[in-house]
Amino acid sequence: MNTTNLDMFKKQFKCEYDEEGDYFIITWEDKNSVLIYKENNGTEEKIDIDNDYSSNYRNKNNMFWIEDIKKHYNWKTGECIYLNMKQNCDNAFYVMRGWGEPYKRKEDLNGYDVAIDEDGFVIKRFYQHYTRNTTKNIKNYDFVVRPSCVYNDYWVNKKD
Repeated sequence: MNTTNLDMFKKQFKCEYDEEGDYFIITWEDKNSVLIYKENNGTEEKIDIDNDYSSNYRNKNNMFWIEDIKKHYNWKTGECIYLNMKQNCDNAFYVMRGWGEPYKRKEDLNGYDVAIDEDGFVIKRFYQHYTRNTTKNIKNYDFVVRPSCVYNDYWVNKKD
């Protein structure tokens, strides 16, 4: 079991739902932007909340705001929730289901950035940056992974 106090990662950001716009806004302050996470093997990782929006899969993310989204949509085992992310300022990004008018929203399975999979883990979608073409072995220019993040570590331990 990881010995890091996970409460500090839950407090690293503020997640608010905007009912009129039908989106979540995740915000944080500079003083809380970087925290240290101790892995099970004893190594320490810097967790910069700004990387949650980033497409760099080498950085460990926080992503505990997913818990708020799961609660809002009453997520249950076996369901997937597909989300899009948008950032247009420092120390904040937006997360929403689908694109378009709220009453017409449908998840676009070809255009999501992040999702909650059927087992409750966060998944992120990444893209090959140098081509939009497929190859003999790579049928898509994008790939989906469960990223290394504090939330997924927490979820694994919670399920045990």
